[in-house]
Amino acid sequence: MPFIIMTQASKEKSVADVLQKRGTRIFRSSKAKGMLVCQESLPADIRSLPGVVGVLETSAETVQRLLSLEEKREEKEVDVVPVKPGEAVIVMAGPYTGFAGIVREIGSDGRILVHLSVYGKGVPVRLESESLKKEQSGESWR
Repeated sequence: MPFIIMTQASKEKSVADVLQKRGTRIFRSSKAKGMLVCQESLPADIRSLPGVVGVLETSAETVQRLLSLEEKREEKEVDVVPVKPGEAVIVMAGPYTGFAGIVREIGSDGRILVHLSVYGKGVPVRLESESLKKEQSGESWR
């Protein structure tokens, strides 16, 4: 019976380590942060482990969808990035939609460090390149 184990933010690894030491095989999906996927039975005290928020019993189809999302993410090319450091951009998706900023660096994982202008202050945020659009000249926030 497959399970999805919901964890506190950034506790996925520590919970997975504890379960693996107890002999439980865990799959982690980075597409779904805060979740671990397990396709076998879990210890009875799983809910009392530090960092565990909840456990959901799920279907094999759901587990396969989560794992295929992870595979697609790994296959995705990160070589092609439409922006370069120093360019002005606007965030087109996510909680910072509409904010303008300057690209500072492009990570090896394809995520882009952008200093956004949030209420007049520069705030560093790592974003996916798909959520950014190059700013047209004359729209700069500087």
